[in-house]
Amino acid sequence: MPLENFILNRLKGCVLVKFRKSPPNIVKLRFEKELEYQVWGNHLLRLTWTFVAMVMMVELAIFAFKKLNGGAENTEEYLLIYIAAPTLISVSILAVTHAVSRRLLARGQYSTQAYLYLFCLSLLCFMLALAHNAVPVVYVIFIFPVLLALIYIDDKLLRGVFCLNFFLYLLYIGGLYLAYGHTQWIRKPDFVNVLTAAALILAGYMSAKMSLRRQNSLVYSIICAHELTKMDSFTGLYNHAAFYEKLSARIQEYHQSFRPFSLIVMDIDDFKQVNDQNGHDAGDKIIMTLVSCIKANLREDEIACRYGGEEFTIVTNRVPDEDFALAESIRRSFEEAARRIGHQPSATVSIGIARYDAKRFGARRQFFSAADEALYAAKRSGKNHTLVWREDISVFNIQRT
Repeated sequence: MPLENFILNRLKGCVLVKFRKSPPNIVKLRFEKELEYQVWGNHLLRLTWTFVAMVMMVELAIFAFKKLNGGAENTEEYLLIYIAAPTLISVSILAVTHAVSRRLLARGQYSTQAYLYLFCLSLLCFMLALAHNAVPVVYVIFIFPVLLALIYIDDKLLRGVFCLNFFLYLLYIGGLYLAYGHTQWIRKPDFVNVLTAAALILAGYMSAKMSLRRQNSLVYSIICAHELTKMDSFTGLYNHAAFYEKLSARIQEYHQSFRPFSLIVMDIDDFKQVNDQNGHDAGDKIIMTLVSCIKANLREDEIACRYGGEEFTIVTNRVPDEDFALAESIRRSFEEAARRIGHQPSATVSIGIARYDAKRFGARRQFFSAADEALYAAKRSGKNHTLVWREDISVFNIQRT
């Protein structure tokens, strides 16, 4: 689907945060704007420089046309008011903006940089409107930065830019009324034109806001649909494919932050016998009982997946011993819950844990294999155990309570 691919590529900085207490198909879209702000900020800065250059060339063209046709304007005054002064001020604003933006970029303050660029553009529009105050149509130029703010897909930024430009518009109109009569190049604004321009600016903002909401709704729907392909429809946990994606992401994060994490792999003991003796409905009930125990023990930053059948995985940031305590809590609560629902003998689960070590586990498959090896060592030891992987796993020391 071209549209879906386009939007997914357009939003490479997006992060999907799943609410643990919400249904599995409910996700919240949150934008990580660093790359997005930087790319669009560079485009906006180039656009602003182009805008200043085009205005200067248009002014020169108008001046040349009027002189060729016997225009009555004073040459020095025209060059000063309409070309030299606006261009000098505009270039100064852009130079300061460029210098400040480089510092913000070095500090990683990309969102602040976006505000700075749009503030700079708003000031340039103010300068252009002031220089051409005799032309009523120039009043609506204040909507230009508001429409450009749409590229960031940020409602807060859009609202801030609108408030800034509407304030500048009111300041501009008020300044024209106060300065009228004190200088000949200031024209008194017509009240109807002032109200019309204000209405157009407000209408432009409302249209931009509706467009932004529609865009966010479309993106949200597509990302939700994309995320659903990673979910196990029966349990509401992440599926097999999503597990390896999440594990790879966590390994990459480890190499950047060196924050320790563990992988827990668990498998319901003798699950085939449960299905054979009690039927698949009973087996499904046992699976959902384990899923409930897993969800009840997880933190918001932990990821649970259904690896396949009756096997489940958890990626946790808990430190050693705490990861073991988590696994034991799930094991005990599941055993008790299975007993309460009348399953005799009580269903149990065996669990293996591997703690990530970059020197030992180069790839995700090796890391998973270690946790899986610990799981099956726990099963060989008599089942209903939790075992932490170690290099001498063949002569393991069972941790049991």
